[in-house]
Amino acid sequence: MREQVTNNSKLEKNSLSILIIKKVDIFKKIALGIALPLILVIIWQTFSNLGLIPSYLLPSPSTVITTLIKLGKTGELFTHAEITTYRVLVGFALGSVLAVILGSITGYYKVVYQILDPLLQALRAIPSLAWIRSEERRVGKECG
Repeated sequence: MREQVTNNSKLEKNSLSILIIKKVDIFKKIALGIALPLILVIIWQTFSNLGLIPSYLLPSPSTVITTLIKLGKTGELFTHAEITTYRVLVGFALGSVLAVILGSITGYYKVVYQILDPLLQALRAIPSLAWIRSEERRVGKECG
């Protein structure tokens, strides 16, 4: 009976040790995951303070946070977020409808496929980041 009590206490100690080790491992993972972004933000802020990065190209993290807080207090941040969300959803809906229609027509008519396929393949080869930059320029001219 006494051996069983001793074994149970050893088991409890081992379980506790394993729990502590798991918690330490989780903490290490979180710390390592936060380290690089934190270092990059510190370097970014330092370079901004030294004037190595022009503020019109890349505002400092402190400026970004201050502006976010200010826009949040005035309510403008939420207005901008609503407008952006609306634009994304409308763009996605229009793109989806157009893609389904064109895809159906292309799949149904061989002639349309032969006409559109080279163009679609060429457009598909363009990286998505290039499309985003192109749209930023177009929308920027319309908005501002």
